[in-house]
Amino acid sequence: MNLGLYPTLTKSYILERITQEQIMEKYLDIPVVIGVNICSPLRIDNNPTCQFYYNQHGRLRLRDFNGHFWGDCFDAVAYKLGVNVSNKKSFQLIIHTIAKDFKIHKYKDDTEVNNYDKITKAFFNKKKVRPKAEFKIIPRQFNYHDDGYWNKFNVYRNLLTIGKVYAAQEIAIRKDGDFFTTIYRYSLKDPAYCYYGGKDENGIGQWKIYYPFRKKGEQRFHSNSSFLQGKHLITCGRVGIITKAYKDVLAFRSFGFQAVAPSAEGVLLTKDQYWFMKTKFDYLISCMDYDRTGIIMAKKLRNIYRIEPIMFTNGLHKSKNYGSKDFAEYADKQGIDNTRQLLNSIYNRYTDDFSKLDKYYYKSLNFIKNDISPS
Repeated sequence: MNLGLYPTLTKSYILERITQEQIMEKYLDIPVVIGVNICSPLRIDNNPTCQFYYNQHGRLRLRDFNGHFWGDCFDAVAYKLGVNVSNKKSFQLIIHTIAKDFKIHKYKDDTEVNNYDKITKAFFNKKKVRPKAEFKIIPRQFNYHDDGYWNKFNVYRNLLTIGKVYAAQEIAIRKDGDFFTTIYRYSLKDPAYCYYGGKDENGIGQWKIYYPFRKKGEQRFHSNSSFLQGKHLITCGRVGIITKAYKDVLAFRSFGFQAVAPSAEGVLLTKDQYWFMKTKFDYLISCMDYDRTGIIMAKKLRNIYRIEPIMFTNGLHKSKNYGSKDFAEYADKQGIDNTRQLLNSIYNRYTDDFSKLDKYYYKSLNFIKNDISPS
């Protein structure tokens, strides 16, 4: 007797009843052909830059060598739905969508299909939540004193413009929908630099504000979002760097290296942010501060994501005056030419040939080759 009871709908339940190939073909609307370059079904692509393949675990995956997409059949459905595959609620929507479209599980019943449509509508029409803080920035022109601060890191005005960095004349903040309150006005001894991270899903500007000359114990940062700093500058490349501050991101870029920074020094790279970087670069390294916080974070990145660290210490501890705790400081103290020479030597040491990587890189290499997701 069928009581209409079904087990929990899971990924394994779906794959026991339909194949990865069926899911890919339905949502991408192309046949699955292994090992042949094809044009991307997910974007306008006039050149064959995509390929289906099976990883060592037998998972069918599609990789766009442009860096636009890299994932399995569930990632493809998430892309089509416009949701985050790593979010638990979003993933429930993904597997229920597959079950409905293939009429498996409870979706053999048309009544349940109608219920699904109501649930989906509710999912995409969730009430928008205003962020804890909203900033109003009145910018000013960069001046000679701003140049003096940024140029020592090899960062000039054109790069600040590309990097969406603004010098602030005045900053106001609004919390919980209240009125804007002015929290800053420019003074020569206390400049404020505002990093723009684009608009969030509610159309609110995302900002991180940095006051470089404030002392320990004073408010040196303001932020209303945890966006990945430097993400908008990323293209595909050989080496990607995870560093601790946007100042270092820009400094690395001035020497021809691509980098991003999480929202704060003690904030770990999220899985979404990690996979974004992994799809863009052959391999990743970290470059954190040579201090307790930076070393702890470098260890976390290595243990969780197998991202090996480099640190700019000049072989000496910072207490010796001529050591450097981070990359930007190294560029300032050691000079632009010496910094460029050191970066080139590091690059040549680690990127000549994947088969000849330094022993410290073998874990990262295996991680990438085997396509193992971090736990």
